Amino acid sequence: SLVDIAFARAGAGAFFELLSQKIPTFFVPYPHGEKHQLANATFAKQLGFADFSEERLLTTERFVEGIKHLLEKTCFKRVDKFLHQKRLDLSEIVEEVNGCTTF
Repeated sequence: SLVDIAFARAGAGAFFELLSQKIPTFFVPYPHGEKHQLANATFAKQLGFADFSEERLLTTERFVEGIKHLLEKTCFKRVDKFLHQKRLDLSEIVEEVNGCTTF
């Protein structure tokens, strides 16, 4: 995928597209109407591929915390994939890990 993480509402279209592509996502469910977006975001978090905040509770700090968490998970997956695809060259491993830890 060309995308490391996403930030989106949790409506059915976006939810299923992001889930099918296995893209870690920070959801902010639409606060009006039925609560299906909140249910989608909660389900995605339980699956371990997303984080979310209700709009009324969303702060800059909460958003940054959620994005950092998703980036860490994404980074670990990239490093793991990298380690399984290549021969172990310490300088390349260090470079890959360092690239993940800069925020």
